Amino acid sequence: MTRLLVWLPPSSKYLDSGNLASALSTRLVAQGVAVETVISQPLELERSDSQAPFIARFRPTHRLEIGVKDVSNSSSSSFGQSTVFSVVAVLYPATGMKEIRSVRLVATKFLARSADGAREVADQLLDQLQASGITFGR
Repeated sequence: MTRLLVWLPPSSKYLDSGNLASALSTRLVAQGVAVETVISQPLELERSDSQAPFIARFRPTHRLEIGVKDVSNSSSSSFGQSTVFSVVAVLYPATGMKEIRSVRLVATKFLARSADGAREVADQLLDQLQASGITFGR
């Protein structure tokens, strides 16, 4: 994989998409991947239509769509109540909907909002993709 369009959900109280975009981009560029990150609009009606201009301009070899799933509150602890959610990353060819690989990790709001937390989430997602046989860079 040499050129990657990363499509992120809008920021929310669970996820700082800007921090995650920066963390993913930093790691991927260091591995020789040209990256364009896009944070989607809150009311995205047709994702492929939204992605089309970015794909036409950037010409990625692949795209990585990231989403937040299964948001739930866990029990309270001495640190307060934490929110648990899954971050799902699905790798596709640049165009089309044929899934190449999908990875998922469980995170908390404490990991998702800070720059350090975003780096941890990015590392976990990319490590899982690499462990499944995906190669970044040339």
